[in-house]
Amino acid sequence: MPDWLSIVGNCASVAALLMTFFLAWQTYNLRSSVMRRARVPEFRRDLQKMADDLLEYLKNWPRHLQEASALIARIEPVLTNARSKLTRSEKAVTTELSTKVKTYRSRTPSASPLPDEESYRIVWSIQESLIACVETLVQTEKDSKQRM
Repeated sequence: MPDWLSIVGNCASVAALLMTFFLAWQTYNLRSSVMRRARVPEFRRDLQKMADDLLEYLKNWPRHLQEASALIARIEPVLTNARSKLTRSEKAVTTELSTKVKTYRSRTPSASPLPDEESYRIVWSIQESLIACVETLVQTEKDSKQRM
């Protein structure tokens, strides 16, 4: 077999390997985009409902303390699931909210949350971050529709 044929074969193998990496990267990006388009509206709706409910609980704070604590416990799994489908900047907003939720949950025993002023301020802070997270997801949804 001639030497030039071996060299051409090696070059073709390297080119095919590079093309395989490029296609794998494009497939990953496409999958992420589709997942974002499909799941972001669901996450937004779930978090919007939680924000609305939490606001109602805050209006009647001492009476609905148990319900508010239960709702806050439900926020964390939604954020954890959403984080894998979001971009880096969107993850920052969910991470901030997640940190506040963990702070509240570590400070307040789940069996009997304390209706003190500090808990009330932390829950308001969670509400504000939850609204910011919902708005981020709304904007992400709009951007996703613009790209199509």
